[in-house]
Amino acid sequence: MKCNCVELSLRFIFRSYSKLLCAVPLPVIFLSLFAALGLGSGVYFLTFETGAEYLFSPITSRAKDDRITVTELFPVNDSYSLPNRRILFDHRRVSIIFTCKDGGNILRREYLDDILQIDEEIRTATVYSEENDSPFNYSDVCSQWKGECFPNQAIEYFRNLDGGAESVLTIPYPEIVLSGIEYNTEGYFGGEQVENGQLFSAVAFTTTYFLRHAPKEDNILSENWETSVLNFLTDSGSDLIESWGFHSGSLDEAQINLTRKAIPYVGGSYAVLVCFAIISCIMVRDSRQSKPWLGLMGVVAASMAMVSSVGLLSYCGVPFNQVTLSMPFIILGIGLDDMFIMNSAWRMTDINLSVKKRMAATYEDAAVSITITSLTDIIAFCVGAICPTPAVRIFCLYTGVAVFFAYIYQITFFGGCMVLFGHMESSNCSGLSCIVNDEAKPEHEGSRPNGHAPSTTSGRTKVKQHVVMVFFRDYYAKLISHPICMVTVVFIYIVYLGVAVYFCTNIKLGLEQKNIAEDGTVAHEFLTLYSEYFKENTRGVSIIMTEPYDYWELAKQNDLERVIDQIHENYYVRSRNYTEFWLDDFKQYLMAMYNTTDVYQDTFVFLLQEHFLKLPCCERYALDINFDGNQVSSSRLILATENAKSTTDDEELLLSLRKNVDDATEILGVPVIAYSSAFVFIEQYVIIVSTTIQTLSIAVASMLVVSLLMLPNIAVAVMVTMSVASILVGVVGYMVFWEVALESISMINLVLCIGFSVDFSAHVAYAYVMSRSSEEDLSVEEKLSRAFFMLGYPILQSGWSTIIGVFMLFFSTSYIFRTFAKIMTLVMVLGMLHGLVFLPVAMAISSYIFQACCSCCGGDVDQRSGNKENGRVKTVSETIAADNLGVELD
Repeated sequence: MKCNCVELSLRFIFRSYSKLLCAVPLPVIFLSLFAALGLGSGVYFLTFETGAEYLFSPITSRAKDDRITVTELFPVNDSYSLPNRRILFDHRRVSIIFTCKDGGNILRREYLDDILQIDEEIRTATVYSEENDSPFNYSDVCSQWKGECFPNQAIEYFRNLDGGAESVLTIPYPEIVLSGIEYNTEGYFGGEQVENGQLFSAVAFTTTYFLRHAPKEDNILSENWETSVLNFLTDSGSDLIESWGFHSGSLDEAQINLTRKAIPYVGGSYAVLVCFAIISCIMVRDSRQSKPWLGLMGVVAASMAMVSSVGLLSYCGVPFNQVTLSMPFIILGIGLDDMFIMNSAWRMTDINLSVKKRMAATYEDAAVSITITSLTDIIAFCVGAICPTPAVRIFCLYTGVAVFFAYIYQITFFGGCMVLFGHMESSNCSGLSCIVNDEAKPEHEGSRPNGHAPSTTSGRTKVKQHVVMVFFRDYYAKLISHPICMVTVVFIYIVYLGVAVYFCTNIKLGLEQKNIAEDGTVAHEFLTLYSEYFKENTRGVSIIMTEPYDYWELAKQNDLERVIDQIHENYYVRSRNYTEFWLDDFKQYLMAMYNTTDVYQDTFVFLLQEHFLKLPCCERYALDINFDGNQVSSSRLILATENAKSTTDDEELLLSLRKNVDDATEILGVPVIAYSSAFVFIEQYVIIVSTTIQTLSIAVASMLVVSLLMLPNIAVAVMVTMSVASILVGVVGYMVFWEVALESISMINLVLCIGFSVDFSAHVAYAYVMSRSSEEDLSVEEKLSRAFFMLGYPILQSGWSTIIGVFMLFFSTSYIFRTFAKIMTLVMVLGMLHGLVFLPVAMAISSYIFQACCSCCGGDVDQRSGNKENGRVKTVSETIAADNLGVELD
């Protein structure tokens, strides 16, 4: 079924526009350049967003809402605070992980002596403020409890040990006793080996120095101290110990460093693509039709689009970020794709026609095709721009605007350049040297709609066609339309799709923090070691009752006890004896002092405030309780987690705890929330699947609408959309082989996948069904021949140019850029596979089915009416044999 009113309207518009362009090419070129320069001046206002939490976590989330609630109820006072009560991810701190250079046991005495020495130097080192050059040390900026800096109990324990003769120390585990108080040390050791309650071996040891974050003056000093400590660790080498430092701004600094490191890759890839574009537009044996400098102009047009996008959005105050550095590769790919399509359409026109008529034919075919793909690309990025993750949103905004400008400059700046080079060709100038060539003008193919030259052997100069274009027209089309080949392709597609769907169920979720930092950096090594050795045992979670509750009533105590027991049945929550809850100890206090826990409200609150919270062992609970007159207005308990070893475990931990607290809210009748500083980052794991499915579904649906409007065949429009969906499934499934997780970075690339997969499929589909009165009676094979002749080579050029462009990123030390290169390669390979194999076979099969149905219904469907001769239909082989007379390959 055809519905080609939009297509015909566009063809008319571009045919008319091409006449205007041919009349004033230079003004159009210069107007485009001035527009790009004017918009590009906005780069002066360019700002960089480096906040890792902001970029890679959802803008709004339950975790962030909970953090606001917890911050209001339990604000942190750095002069009176404890480490497990520090609720914000960005509180000032320096964490260090120590490992042995030989990979051995860190409990060897000489190794521990090195750690103690480093700790002593860090605590006593004098640092000078960058603001006023005044000296200070750790004690001036440390977060305190009862007037003292937080100690590392394991380090204090080692300091207090008598110097013995044993070479390897053993200590009680998991609890040690200091000054008569028991402390749990599980969070200090990694890769530990325990026997009979004694720790006798560990691979890693960690310590953290907590710093003040308020007021502003203290925050600045703490920042100076953080930088000083990391510089100290870098400069002071040890023969025995490796030390890896990480502070509150390390991830943000990683964004800045990655931006700097990306510039050489962008520059190198840019240079490679320029060379590829120039070489691809050369025809060695026909200097007139060679247009290497037109290929360069295609790169210039794409560059103008990038500059315009960055400048315009900088004027609007949209920040840039390291993820958006992938945008140049995409725009170059799209720009070169459009350029190859335009150049191919020009080559198909009759060389004897005037430049105006050749441009009209070029724009009538190619401009409509690139309009379809540009529109679908823009829609895909617009859909991506509503994603809740800022990194994705900003990237899609910059890239979507750049695609729009790439399209505008393609039909204006590049079109004007085509006119100029067309006049050079008609004047018999060499495309390389731009000097007039005295050789005779060759005739060009194009008088037939399928790209074949007229069959005559006299009176014409041989036409020099590109060998790849001829291969697609004369051989590949015949091969792909053969019944045996089509059956084979269908079988291969079923296997491809089945394997992809299977692996879609096994994909890993979530962006790990270590992948934000550059490989080999201190931050990356720290986060890798932390994830391997310490992540499972060091996360505390606050369970908060945000409104007043009758804690003094026995029935309410029993309900609360039942809720807490249910929470501790959670697979990811450690046993009750690892939980800090003021009510547990207060009930023991009441039983010890009064032999009951059933007291009146006033008595309960009085004893709690005036006696219990003033006991040295219970002072810390004052950080967990808020009073409003004679009632407890809000309170919290701190529990420990376990078994959370992977991003999937993190997601399950968060979701299961939320279910626990939601159930608790119903049982207790007061709001209960669960919060940990890590939950803000883990939230991305929860939403990534649903957000990805929603975003891609909207984008694919939009593609269907555009395809139905723009393609003059409804069945083919549906197949193009199904092809896009098929490529998406393939990319997601085969990402598993490259160990790429589904997270915000790969989600960006999946949005790109829609754009690029539409490009290849829509180009071929449009060439297959494009309407001309002289082409109504072409056979299926001849339609494929025409489509492949026009677009087979440009699709290969576009696909391989993008793969070559991103190839250097495989060697990047950034996970983000390597992921981009991997997925873009998958997209290009699968896009070319669908555009050149799967979709053509699907269109051919659907055409045969349609013809069979028409025949069964009594319709008169003549597949060869366009080539009738003497009452007999010519075969494609005969047509090609005749058409190859007078044709020369290049």
